Amino acid sequence: MARVAESVVSIEPNLHCDNQLAEKSRALPNVTALNVAAEFLAQHPPPDAVTLQSSEEW
Repeated sequence: MARVAESVVSIEPNLHCDNQLAEKSRALPNVTALNVAAEFLAQHPPPDAVTLQSSEEW
């Protein structure tokens, strides 16, 4: 799937699994592997991030 996708971002909190993914996807320039937990990204979004949140008020 990564070979045909425009961009792939993997969020893997386990260092061992992240290392395996990085090794196996090294030849794919469109794959970015991040060794972080999703909760960390939710608390520290990058400056150019777009965050969508649902609202009960809609």
